[in-house]
Amino acid sequence: MKTMLPLALAVLGLTGCGPGDSLQPSAPPTLTVQTTPNPVTIGQTLSVQIGLQNGSEPLFLALFIEDPEGRIAQILPNRLPDGAPTLKAGQPVTFPPPGALYELRTVAPAGVHTALAYASREPLKLDGISSYASAGATFATVNRQGKGSLEASLLSAVKVVNPGISQLTSFEVKAGVSTAP
Repeated sequence: MKTMLPLALAVLGLTGCGPGDSLQPSAPPTLTVQTTPNPVTIGQTLSVQIGLQNGSEPLFLALFIEDPEGRIAQILPNRLPDGAPTLKAGQPVTFPPPGALYELRTVAPAGVHTALAYASREPLKLDGISSYASAGATFATVNRQGKGSLEASLLSAVKVVNPGISQLTSFEVKAGVSTAP
């Protein structure tokens, strides 16, 4: 009988916690990236909004855009005010930020562009990935260029030194409408 009592208590203890009382594992954090407008015409302004779902702590953010010819631009981080934002769940980051005295204007070439948002718990280490051409440069120059390099090469290099999460999205840039007779 002595062996039955501890077993009975253990069963009672386990069944005393119902499904509502147990801890549910939280979903992994995910990024969303949205460009506005999409499609956009060459010469129009563009904004990029990056959101975080299911995150519990602020993340450091990078944003890169590759054009159809393989040129990659690093949009974030940069040396503008608020150019190194952190991302928090439920608080999306928009570039350019609301009220900014600058804008992101689309230029040629027309076609499908790809945006890569990358977020990490630690400050991003981008040495060897990008660099500023001079002390006064606002945006860093990405060292890896070439069609398809954003996903194939750059993302892998960023992941190696900055464990984190990423999201790729594409948007279309259309040629402007000619007003010449």
